[in-house]
Amino acid sequence: MHCPANVGGNSWTLSRAERKLGLDSDVMVFRKDWLEYPVDINLHLSKNSKASSAFRLLTFFLGALAHYDVFHFNFGSSFLPQVRDLGIFELSDLPVLRGLGKKIVVTYQGCDVRQKDFCVRNYAISACAELDCYGSRCTSKADALKKRRAEKFGRYSHKMFAISPDILRFLPKHADLLPCPRVDLSQWQPVKKKVDKRLVIVHSPTNRACKGTKYILDAVERLKVKSAHEIELILAENIPHSKVHELYRQADVAVDQLLVGWYGGFAVEMMALGKPVVCYIREEDLKFIPPQMKKDLPIINANPETVYEVLEHLVVERDGLLSIGERGRAYVERWHDPVKIARKMKQTYESLFE
Repeated sequence: MHCPANVGGNSWTLSRAERKLGLDSDVMVFRKDWLEYPVDINLHLSKNSKASSAFRLLTFFLGALAHYDVFHFNFGSSFLPQVRDLGIFELSDLPVLRGLGKKIVVTYQGCDVRQKDFCVRNYAISACAELDCYGSRCTSKADALKKRRAEKFGRYSHKMFAISPDILRFLPKHADLLPCPRVDLSQWQPVKKKVDKRLVIVHSPTNRACKGTKYILDAVERLKVKSAHEIELILAENIPHSKVHELYRQADVAVDQLLVGWYGGFAVEMMALGKPVVCYIREEDLKFIPPQMKKDLPIINANPETVYEVLEHLVVERDGLLSIGERGRAYVERWHDPVKIARKMKQTYESLFE
């Protein structure tokens, strides 16, 4: 059982790949978000009263105990994640699950454990330094809550993963990197698009402040004024995920996030399509990834101070774009293939019962 979130559609893609390997694998969410990633079970908790939601969740929980052997939690949440949601002590189901012999796996995905105070203090570039990032919800109190939850998961879980290398700084030492299993490669085939006079760039922010969108918009506007070459920006924003595929196919280059220090699921999708990706990669975090992964990494590095120069170079020098795109596709096939990741997860799950 993958639950209770399907951030970026990662749980769904991994679950489908696990099914291909013969596992009985489902995805449950408390509620679906506007991106509309598919799930197997939606409890619709936001549509019910607190009492009704608690009863609905308890009923499902009891049924799940009878059916599932492994509970793979996502985004630092369990069935009972927060006091304010249902009035029940946070993560109190973890010792129950463990006591009943169930295996607990958790994958952290970013702001579920990333600490603002640490990032602002230690990184020259960080989304946490943006005052309007996710409505300034990240505070010292929020940091303490994230830390407390991660410590509890560290005590009760059998395995911990992070999809971004910097997140490993905030998790116990036994946590491992789990590359984002975002795309079914059979559905995201490379697009052979000839680069013409107009360079088409796509950027797809779920939160502008976090992704550094203002720096990208500024760089593109400056290029439009100063460059003799044509440039177009596709801002794929507030669009359900099922409807963005065709927009992505039209692009020559993708610009992902410029502040976090690692690439997200959008970059994985664009690399799968054979598109070059511009993104900020924080050098000091690369010690957390395999050496070969670092060697294969095809991302064009840029940050808020350099994105204009990087895009200007891509506008003028386009000969290498196709080869970078090909490297990106090969990289996704090697490091982000959901079936390969599911095979690793199957081995992990089975090892917990030995």
